[in-house]
Amino acid sequence: MAEVEQLRKSLDQFCSLKIDDTNTDNIPDDLQVVVDKISSNGDMPYDLEWSQVSRIIRQRVLYCVAFMSEKQKYEGPLDEYEQTLKNILARIEIFVKVSKN
Repeated sequence: MAEVEQLRKSLDQFCSLKIDDTNTDNIPDDLQVVVDKISSNGDMPYDLEWSQVSRIIRQRVLYCVAFMSEKQKYEGPLDEYEQTLKNILARIEIFVKVSKN
């Protein structure tokens, strides 16, 4: 149970940071376990709040998109790229709003 408490503290600390969409750093290693558990079965682990977990997911998406862009050198129109990313991030926000209701 101590591991879960430490995870909650790490999540609280991560969520207290001011992060904008230009920051494409990866999520901290100790929070990767949350992403791994969600991806394994789709369930929210440890009764965590989606509003906090969504920050992890959002940051991971930004990291992956930046990494893929660097590797693949996206050659399409910039506005199409930006709109697609905006749409993906908006979907995450929709889930935050739904989870509050």
